[in-house]
Amino acid sequence: MKLFLVLLACGTFLSQDLQAQKYIGATTLKGETLKDISVMGPTVLSDVKANSIDVLGPLSFKNLKVKNEANILGVISKSTEGTFKSLNITGPFEASDVISKYLNVVGPVAVSNLTVEKEAHIVGPLKAKKSHFHDLTITAHEIALTDTEVEGNIVVKKSGHWLRLPKGEKKQVLRLKGKTTVKGTITFESEKGVIEQGPDVKIKGKVTGATVEKK
Repeated sequence: MKLFLVLLACGTFLSQDLQAQKYIGATTLKGETLKDISVMGPTVLSDVKANSIDVLGPLSFKNLKVKNEANILGVISKSTEGTFKSLNITGPFEASDVISKYLNVVGPVAVSNLTVEKEAHIVGPLKAKKSHFHDLTITAHEIALTDTEVEGNIVVKKSGHWLRLPKGEKKQVLRLKGKTTVKGTITFESEKGVIEQGPDVKIKGKVTGATVEKK
């Protein structure tokens, strides 16, 4: 599955619009407004606006605005202030102050002040602080939400053979901390979930497939 996603991302990169502005090698862009951006190599974007971007390699950004899709095959780190319609990442994602209508990540996620207006799909561990989700679908054994609001539902998918739990662990854990609020339902498809609920956490919907432990 993971190999398939990587190949799909590579295919997307290679088949992109021939009119895209292309860069190969280490690339730094600042204060640019471009239609479509395609980069193969380490990339740093500051105060950049674009219709779409495709990056094959590590990315760091500040004040990046992408009107349509952003497809990243590589690590996103040291990044802040991003606005996207659809942010699609294969690799670790570490950022703050990001707004996206849709989010798809295959890799570990560590974010603060993230807002996903519609669906978020994550395959990998998640740590989110002071963030906002609408609907969150995730495959992971460790999920931590701190001072975060989930407007809709949380679905924790079963771990497949390509995302095994650490040796000795049989449960998936959702840690809800601070003043986190989940307005919808929480469902663990494995039926082996554990929810660690802090004293100020609110779960307003039904919990299925998990035990709730008050902390």
